[in-house]
Amino acid sequence: MIEEVILDVKRAEEEAATITEKSVAEAKDITVKAEIAAAAMRKKATSECKEALKSAVSKAEAEAAKARASIIEQGVANASSLSESKKKEAENVADFIVESFVKKF
Repeated sequence: MIEEVILDVKRAEEEAATITEKSVAEAKDITVKAEIAAAAMRKKATSECKEALKSAVSKAEAEAAKARASIIEQGVANASSLSESKKKEAENVADFIVESFVKKF
């Protein structure tokens, strides 16, 4: 009877050891799979962030080019208007000088 109890205890210990080994192996497998999944998630997130950055930079560059073109267009219009205005002033001054010269002589 004592021998049977001892055998039962030994079997239980062996079974417990087997269960423990199996559990440790499963835990290692789960850890490895989790690390692989985490690495894939990091890679995907990094890729998505890079694409988002490229998109944002492209959008900003397009908006800047549009603003630049608008500013240049406005500057050209202002310069043309100023040029016409000064041209008329110069013509008026020239006419005045010619009139003054003609009146003197």
